Amino acid sequence: MNTRFYALIARGLSMMAMLALACVVGLAQAGSQGQISGFVRDGAGAAVSGATVVVTDVGTKQQRTATTNADGYYAVANIAAAVYDISVEQTGFKKSTQTNVKLDAASKVSVDLTLQIGNVAETVTIEASATQLQDSTATVGRTIEGTRISELGLNGRNPIRLGALKAGVLGGSPGSFGFTPTDGGFNVNGSRGDANSILLDGVQQVRTRSAGSTTGVVDVDTLQEVQILTSNFAPEYGRSSGSQTIFVTKSGTREFHGSVYEFFRNNKLDANTWNRNRTLVTPVTQQAVTPPITRFNQPGFSVGGPVYIPGKFNTSKDKLFFFYADEWVRFRSGNTQTATVPSAALRTGDVRELGAGTDGVFGTADDPVKDPTTGRGFVDATRGPGFIPTNRLSTIGKAIVNAYPVANCIGCFGSATTNWIGQGTDATDTRNTTLRLDYYKGNHHLAFRGTLYDWKIRGAFRGAFDFTPDNNDRPNRSAGLTLTSTLKPTLINEFTWGTSADIVKLRVRGRPSRSAVGITFPYIFPGSKELDDKIPTIAIANFTTIDGGPYPASSSGPIFTWADNLTWVRGSHTFKTGINIERSGQNDFDQVNIQSVPGASNNQNGSFAFVANRPGGTGVAVSDALLGLFSTYGEIGQKAYTPWRATTYEGYVQDNWKVSRKLSLEYGVRYNYWPPWHSLFNNIGTFDPSFYTPGLLSINPTNGAVVIRAGADYTLARFNGISLAGSGFPDAAKGRVAVLNNPLINSASLFRGIPEGISETHKNLFEPRLGLAFSLNDKTTVRLGAAVFHSRVFLNDSSLLGGNAPLQIQTGVENGSADAPGGVITSFADSLRFPFSLTAQDKVFKLPTSYNWSLTVQRELPGKFLLELGYIGKHSQFLQRERNINSLQPGQNFTRDAAGKITGTVAFANALRPYLGHGQIRLAENSGDSIYHSFQVQVSRRFQKGFSFDLAYTRSKSLDNTSNKRDVLPNAFNDKNIRGLSDFDRPHAFVANFVYELPIGKGKWLLNHGGVTNVVLGGWQVTGITFVRSGSPFSIGIPVDALGVGPGAGNQSTFQVASLRCSVKVVGASLGGQYFSDPSCFTLPTPGTEGNSGRNNFRNPINQSHDLALFK
Repeated sequence: MNTRFYALIARGLSMMAMLALACVVGLAQAGSQGQISGFVRDGAGAAVSGATVVVTDVGTKQQRTATTNADGYYAVANIAAAVYDISVEQTGFKKSTQTNVKLDAASKVSVDLTLQIGNVAETVTIEASATQLQDSTATVGRTIEGTRISELGLNGRNPIRLGALKAGVLGGSPGSFGFTPTDGGFNVNGSRGDANSILLDGVQQVRTRSAGSTTGVVDVDTLQEVQILTSNFAPEYGRSSGSQTIFVTKSGTREFHGSVYEFFRNNKLDANTWNRNRTLVTPVTQQAVTPPITRFNQPGFSVGGPVYIPGKFNTSKDKLFFFYADEWVRFRSGNTQTATVPSAALRTGDVRELGAGTDGVFGTADDPVKDPTTGRGFVDATRGPGFIPTNRLSTIGKAIVNAYPVANCIGCFGSATTNWIGQGTDATDTRNTTLRLDYYKGNHHLAFRGTLYDWKIRGAFRGAFDFTPDNNDRPNRSAGLTLTSTLKPTLINEFTWGTSADIVKLRVRGRPSRSAVGITFPYIFPGSKELDDKIPTIAIANFTTIDGGPYPASSSGPIFTWADNLTWVRGSHTFKTGINIERSGQNDFDQVNIQSVPGASNNQNGSFAFVANRPGGTGVAVSDALLGLFSTYGEIGQKAYTPWRATTYEGYVQDNWKVSRKLSLEYGVRYNYWPPWHSLFNNIGTFDPSFYTPGLLSINPTNGAVVIRAGADYTLARFNGISLAGSGFPDAAKGRVAVLNNPLINSASLFRGIPEGISETHKNLFEPRLGLAFSLNDKTTVRLGAAVFHSRVFLNDSSLLGGNAPLQIQTGVENGSADAPGGVITSFADSLRFPFSLTAQDKVFKLPTSYNWSLTVQRELPGKFLLELGYIGKHSQFLQRERNINSLQPGQNFTRDAAGKITGTVAFANALRPYLGHGQIRLAENSGDSIYHSFQVQVSRRFQKGFSFDLAYTRSKSLDNTSNKRDVLPNAFNDKNIRGLSDFDRPHAFVANFVYELPIGKGKWLLNHGGVTNVVLGGWQVTGITFVRSGSPFSIGIPVDALGVGPGAGNQSTFQVASLRCSVKVVGASLGGQYFSDPSCFTLPTPGTEGNSGRNNFRNPINQSHDLALFK
């Protein structure tokens, strides 16, 4: 028996291989197609062979046929998600029909039919059950049907948020209010938030730039259903290892249908917020007594039906159908910001509010603010002790401090330092247009779907202040064309072409002007700015940051896909094979690390950081700022434009084998060929230690500038270790790559023979998948699955290597003067005399790999409820993170006296780095690791007789050694202390939702009347969503460089805990309150070492939300 079993598997694999070779093109991610299959038997339970099965789409009346085999088995594959009637006929038997069979996207439904002896002209009709056990697949998936999509209370009606309703899905909330075209950021069964794929009618919607965005928000009224595959999905799905969200749009039917609607909100209908009610009411904060401004309007309409000309074309209304929808959003929301700003006294150099030291006398040696020339407190000849002499105040430094708005609400807030409040209005406008056409001709079905999503934002603030708020436009586009051909009843081909474009125009508004506030220092790179008069970023310790931001910028992300599926039903096997080709990229004029760190900048116009105890400073950050003594300054030169491209090839073969009436086996393999991203102009570069020559560069000990060894080649020395991709600039780069026109730089010498994509192309990306489903009885199914997945690495701020020198130069200065951060600039060579901030990409750069396994049990319960219990696990390797490979050794940033006692920090950390001439070098490497285990419960009831219900509970634990691709190791030489709970770990997650149609009005059991009664009281529905989740884990950040590794390291968060039994109970995060019952348990670790508190050992309070809505 076992020998025959394995022989059948081997034969099936052989057939799959032959089919793959015979198929020229096949679709790897059509996404929305499903299958109906089952057994036909007579009244005695014997198989009925040769019976004709007809599957009819209830909406369009389109039909597909199949014939039962010797075992009575039939399968109708590659059919769209819809409601079907299924009929079976055979000579000598009555015709049997089962109506209203619901087929979900990417699902397999089993429908067994029984024939009774009699005349075929007689028909036995059975209504299909709304409860469907998944006994033909091991895929763990969750369906959100159309009723819930349209009726659940979604603030802003963004259907991507519906994913949060399912077990194993963390992050997001349907109740959150926003219109951003986001991918949801869900952590699905232990995956990172950027490991998810979204398909709209088979066309990829996730943008190529890995920033959590899609090409648009899907209009709720266009959706038939949403399917979320969360684990062990079949080989036909790829690109990402986390989840596959499949949106299926509505098509027109033989009857005309339409809708008109408007959703609105207004603060006149809102209750005030908890925080505003707690605010002390003053003339400045009097607006707090009322809810914040809210003006929300979301009108729209949809219409669908047949396209026909009476007596001329499509007279039977069964060939051409259309569906059109348009929706607008106009949203205005009040935005209130609070901040800590310098007092009026500080702005003049009066530092007395900062204290006089233990002796209580200003102007002495123990003053916290010391004159760096005397080592004692400041004394002004006119104003006396505790005042910085007026002639010592820096022109630019004083302008920097005075750029802050004046304190307007001292003592208004729970925080002792918050002293300013401002209010503005954010504006969001969108338009969402969708057109779908379906044409049927014989055995062919041609479907087109086009979407235009235009999203505009006008912000009131960036950060806390009204400098450079957003002024963004995203006119995104998406379209898909699918041709499904039934070559014969058992052979179906489906070709899909898709395209989408993520167009991003990031501008600024508000107060961008630096000259208006007097911060007119000379740039290191003069004449290179997109907005020459934009304000720099200003970070002064203990005060709120003025964020000048990284914009203006722009990008566009074109995606083109060509794909095709070939499905062959042979006996009890359903074979499927395909290949997907994707040509995609980014036309990028936005290659700036938006997560700026000290010593670098995300602002082309400069970033100042003032930190306490800088060498040669006053000991306090704000008084350093008044003297213009910054700790670090970063600036970006001329921005580069890089046309990124990559072409990927993906293929798969799979088989769904109905071994017996109770046992289904799925097996197959997927192969991915994903070459790294490259530039059409070859204008990308990386730092490679193998090309670095020691001794060419050194650091001037007086000002931190780079010194080139006499006689050295300027380009090879100044750009020591930097390599450009490929073998040279192509002709297309001429006039488009600025460095080609720079006589100082011989860029040709920086092409050192590295690949065009920097990293290796991995050619062994095979993904075997195996699933088993076994029916214990008619009401219980057990499913097992195991699979390997890879995630394609998309472009992100770590890997946008077109932003490296010499293409786009970013330089950093330590401990300089704000009056002239780069000194005197008389030539371009002067602009290059300070260390570069660089990014790099690992040469091997293995692709993220996940190993999934699952065991689930489904049980049909009374009342049409379906219960699913499951264990799902995942182990992920080669996850992206960052490491500063130019970091100092722990403790190296400290200065010590003769006895070894620490006296401060070194003046120029860049002089101690291993690769002199450069500042931080952030290497993107795929070296992270995670493990996830979960127990999941799902109880669901599809909408039937006016009621649907869904409950999901997940008990899980996720561990990793970084949770985000942008996480930088705090210790570049040892990562053992960052192993801990994932940032998204939630031990308990509960969510429930329901839709209930009130039994009032015509046809109901209460007030069963027509007329006015029905108009007023009939047709109401109550819906609700409840979330209860464990709080997120967190670490307590150390506010200083306790490890002593210098600027550029990741956040340090390992305190020394006095005792492992020390009481550190989390008591909440109330305003002005303490997190811990005994904060004295924590002390800074010994300088140059890491503490023992670990990462993410503490947890925020429980998070919960409850939404209730009434619809008519």
